Amino acid sequence: LLVIGGFLGSGMWTSSCEIYDPGAIEPDWESTESMITNRMGGYSTVFDPGSDLVIVTGGSRFSGTGSVYLTECELYDPDTETWIETSALNEGRSGHRATVLQNGVVLVSGGYNDEGYLSSCELYDRKQIIVFSIKYTMGYVITLLE
Repeated sequence: LLVIGGFLGSGMWTSSCEIYDPGAIEPDWESTESMITNRMGGYSTVFDPGSDLVIVTGGSRFSGTGSVYLTECELYDPDTETWIETSALNEGRSGHRATVLQNGVVLVSGGYNDEGYLSSCELYDRKQIIVFSIKYTMGYVITLLE
């Protein structure tokens, strides 16, 4: 299990990460390298079928004038316990969903930012991001693949 980022209270976001291995002889939480960007409300998923890479997309953090909705994406490699920046989203968003499709492309859908709930979706494949919109806005999204 990988637990990442979050809100600490008093306008403070964190980039800290911890790993828990329930199969270990003496399971316990262990710190690992922190993300590059402090965030909460981002979405993470195992990026590449057949690998352990985890992608974290979007999220938000507070600035002096209010919430900032993030476009930054990061990949975590559990073998090296390191984070690397990767292509950014076109539109900052929080409260969205990121779903890995069967071809390995990540569908980032819905969420919200300072303009309200979003109708945009983005397809992310590490080389490019393709943006498209659906008819209705989406807040907290559930994605079902068949």
